[in-house]
Amino acid sequence: MKAEAWWRTLCNMAKWHCDDCGVRTATKRHESQTNVCPACKLARQRKRLEASAWIAPCPECGKEVTLTGKAAYAARSQGRGYCSRECGKKALIRNSSETMARTNRKYASARMIERNPMKRADVRAKVSTTLRTMQWCPTVRLGNGHGPTEPQAILAAALGWEMEVAVPTHMRQAGEYPTCYKIDIANEHLKVGIEVDGNSHLAIDRKDQDEKKDNLLSGLGWTVLRFKNKQVMDDLAGCVKTVLSTISRLSNTTPTLPMG
Repeated sequence: MKAEAWWRTLCNMAKWHCDDCGVRTATKRHESQTNVCPACKLARQRKRLEASAWIAPCPECGKEVTLTGKAAYAARSQGRGYCSRECGKKALIRNSSETMARTNRKYASARMIERNPMKRADVRAKVSTTLRTMQWCPTVRLGNGHGPTEPQAILAAALGWEMEVAVPTHMRQAGEYPTCYKIDIANEHLKVGIEVDGNSHLAIDRKDQDEKKDNLLSGLGWTVLRFKNKQVMDDLAGCVKTVLSTISRLSNTTPTLPMG
């Protein structure tokens, strides 16, 4: 109370008046200074803070953020402001992870490709030997089978076509599709492929794989025919006749095959 009374007495004795409210004030020390009382000075500071406030949604949670002072200046310089420390920490972790991923894609990927040990013949031979010793094989071959069978070889010889023909799928590695599909018997010029299936193709998952394979090959312009092993062994001439009629229907010509 004594301090306030002293201040009021000092202001009453002063010859200067506040530029904003007009009351007498003792704050002026030089003629060049702005003459403002303490209350109006605080009001001016408050207005400056309000004018420089940062009002925008939080980029992490979407909540509206109102920042003033140094926080508003930092948010304006960075182009973003967060509603809490938690949101700022989450954004920092995510941005750091994305930055590291971009750096790895730019440098680490090329370095790994360059230093890939599988490019060395001795390493590949060692891996192959180890896998053969383990009797390892992929659990899912995405419809590429396990190699030529007797019915497949008989039908291929009757048609004079190649076996195990690889057709690129133009898909990325380690995706839903393999980088290439192997067709049991195929004529690349006519784009006609033949699949000779055993009893394993009766399973539901194998049927799904076969359907996915046929759909992709059809999209690449191939015509795929499927025969059962028993069908080829019991009626080879009928299978060949089906192939010939399919070629005739596709090309409107009468094909000839190297058969006796």
